[in-house]
Amino acid sequence: MTRRVVGAIALFGSVQGVSAVCSLIRNKLIALWVGAAGVGLAGILAMAYEMFSALAQLGLRVSIVREIAQSSGLQYFRMRRVVRRISVLLGLGVGLIAVALAPLLSRLSLGDGRATWMFMLIGGGVFLNTLQQCEQAILQGLGKYKRVAAIAFISIPLSLAIIVPLLWYYRLQAMIAVVLTVVVVSTVVAFLLRDRSKAPAEIRRESLSLKETFSSSRQLLSVGFVLTLTGFLTWLVNYFVIAFIANEGGLETSGCYQAGYTLTVNYMGVLLASLSVEYFPRLSSAAAAGYRRQATMMRHQTLTLIAVVGPIALTMSLLAKWAVAVLYSSDFFDAVPMIVAAAPGTVIRVAALSVAYIILANAGKRIYLLTEVSSSLICVVLNVVCYRLWGLMGAGLAFSLWYAIYFLIVVVAVRRTYGIKLGRRTTAVVLSLTALQTLVSTALLIFR
Repeated sequence: MTRRVVGAIALFGSVQGVSAVCSLIRNKLIALWVGAAGVGLAGILAMAYEMFSALAQLGLRVSIVREIAQSSGLQYFRMRRVVRRISVLLGLGVGLIAVALAPLLSRLSLGDGRATWMFMLIGGGVFLNTLQQCEQAILQGLGKYKRVAAIAFISIPLSLAIIVPLLWYYRLQAMIAVVLTVVVVSTVVAFLLRDRSKAPAEIRRESLSLKETFSSSRQLLSVGFVLTLTGFLTWLVNYFVIAFIANEGGLETSGCYQAGYTLTVNYMGVLLASLSVEYFPRLSSAAAAGYRRQATMMRHQTLTLIAVVGPIALTMSLLAKWAVAVLYSSDFFDAVPMIVAAAPGTVIRVAALSVAYIILANAGKRIYLLTEVSSSLICVVLNVVCYRLWGLMGAGLAFSLWYAIYFLIVVVAVRRTYGIKLGRRTTAVVLSLTALQTLVSTALLIFR
């Protein structure tokens, strides 16, 4: 099992690495060839696309993965047909809404209607993205992780190769291509690599009306709604924290915060990719075997991931100043204390998320909503208090305290709801590595 977890970390960590490199090249070319106007327009279009895509998906990818992982035989083929049908309906519905709102979005964003056609094309991109996300979720639920990774490995570099000449020739007019090329290519690749196992004749003969489609997907949609709500709440909290720091310390301080956040959360997120892609479907499929099996998988996943993340967090805290200088510049050195103070949080975050996936794997909508809402409120309070007391270092401290409290919340919630315990050995390892990182971070902050 350890080889499987480490393999997933390596596989999807590589995917994230390829994505990061291609994104860096693309953004650099936009800045050089189009300038600030291109960066601004691409950002506006991307934000609109992400907003409508989130609305169209309704958190369905997580629900689809769980349902597919738990189904087999005829049940799988019925579920596959339902999720493909509901994805078409949701993608088409939200895509048409995006098209209808295109003139308004253009006027609100740019003051006139010159970008209306771009916003209309976003509707088509939303439809395609919903379809390809569904196919990737099916593959993920079936445990076909190499195909999921292959979609990204093929589509991301290929999209960049298509975007480069378009950028050179069309400049500002190519910004919509920058946003949508990836989803178009990903959709083509996803349909080429999707699960093509033939459904039995009795499944093909069954009719599926619109009413039956929504009735069969009621559980999917209910869980998806909760995930959409919590996802929006997370976005809202992040926006509030960034806006609060910008208001309190100015745009330069906000920029340093975002640099620190990227190094602490986004880059570490590369290592946590295996949680959602490999661990979650495996945990979901074990639901039928009982909570004891899930508990064993959770402990093993936590120990394996923390053994990887612990040394990396330690290295990051020791080399934080060098990392900021290489990836950004000396203008961002104010982010160094934040990165060091947040390092203990990156360690305990691994354990917290491993435990939290137990709730999702068992479709615990109410308990998941309660844990995420309480966690978001705690995050806001800690950031406001700690930043006002210690500046950006306080923001890093708030991150560590937040995940320490979140860890306690999910551990108690899972234990009381499902009777699943983290275990003495796993708890001892988590607390020992977190304590070690806390001591190192404290020493670095005192003697810097």
